[in-house]
Amino acid sequence: GSDDDSTCQRKVLWAAYHDPNYSGGSIGEYQYYDIETDSWDSSYCKTNRCAKLDCHEPDSNFQLLGVFQESDGLEDWTEQLFKHEGFCVWEGDGYQ
Repeated sequence: GSDDDSTCQRKVLWAAYHDPNYSGGSIGEYQYYDIETDSWDSSYCKTNRCAKLDCHEPDSNFQLLGVFQESDGLEDWTEQLFKHEGFCVWEGDGYQ
């Protein structure tokens, strides 16, 4: 850096989605895309509903609620993300 005592504040940009068909089964209602096998993994499904967690797809049933910027409390934000197993996370040109 420089000697001007300027700081760079980190920010997180995140999106919130709503599943209008959610029926209360928590993580057990969803299957996840496995990029290593190039297929959907339904091993998490514990209910009769086993929907694809495909919020990143243009034809998804998920509804975008908004895109938000977080600058304060990043520790709390990331703690909640990993606590609730955030699976639909974008990186670079793809998602993970």
